[in-house]
Amino acid sequence: MAKEESISTAAGCACFRYLDNEEAYHDLDAGGAVEHLRAAIRCETVNTDPEKTDFSQFDKLHELMRSSYPHVMETGTFEIIQHSVLITIPGSDPALKPLLLMAHQDVVPVVAGTEDSWEHPPFEATLDETFIWGRGSMDIKLMVIGELEAAEYVLAHGKQLQRTLYLAFGEDEETFGTGAKAIVKTLADRGVRLEFLLDESVTVVRDMGLYGAPGTLGIEVELAEKGDTAVKVTVRSEGGHASNPFGGTSLGILSQAISSIVAQPFPIELSPVTEQLLRTLAPYITESPWKE
Repeated sequence: MAKEESISTAAGCACFRYLDNEEAYHDLDAGGAVEHLRAAIRCETVNTDPEKTDFSQFDKLHELMRSSYPHVMETGTFEIIQHSVLITIPGSDPALKPLLLMAHQDVVPVVAGTEDSWEHPPFEATLDETFIWGRGSMDIKLMVIGELEAAEYVLAHGKQLQRTLYLAFGEDEETFGTGAKAIVKTLADRGVRLEFLLDESVTVVRDMGLYGAPGTLGIEVELAEKGDTAVKVTVRSEGGHASNPFGGTSLGILSQAISSIVAQPFPIELSPVTEQLLRTLAPYITESPWKE
């Protein structure tokens, strides 16, 4: 493990120089954390259709959480909501709004017929000198285990959180999100209002040459929104023979409508968070980000 020492931080961006400081957590059981992640990967928590899902794999993962993190279980409450998990670790100051760390238990399925194409079997959690191989090792059981490991480490060292901490692990993030909605309803029914929420994202330290600041290391902090819109389009036209499509065919008119929709995407807007990233990075920009 390695961490970075910040030399310039702001709301939108943080620039770093590398500084090894593993000794700050010299007693962290890294080997144990690795084995916990491997055990989690071996739980085949694929959930694309609730009627066909093997929820015993989720039960297996829940038991792993209970047995691997004794201080979290002793200090907090462990709830199963549908097949999602909500862990509550109470803070010492009830006047402070709680924080919530998220991740999800489910993983995308292995496409039938591709099993032999995997370098290592997707649910064996093969460990070599560099990587843990397996479905969920990146998306995103590493975050489930990472959050639990962090909470366990703090509590095992006799620390009490000032602010109540929620750990929320959904069951179907890859599909319908019903688990997350059930957790939201549970918290809302209890009158919980959060100070902030942290969900998965890409937190990779990399060269900011993409923005015209080569040689500067940073983590991108941006905000974007994606969504979908369902539109039903019906075309009615006069009947006739395909050899003489007077006035155009229904299919042709419908194709024009679809093409028109595709040709008019929503305008791109610069969010305040992304604007702050660019303003923070500006002093480090030395060249145009657009190459000829």
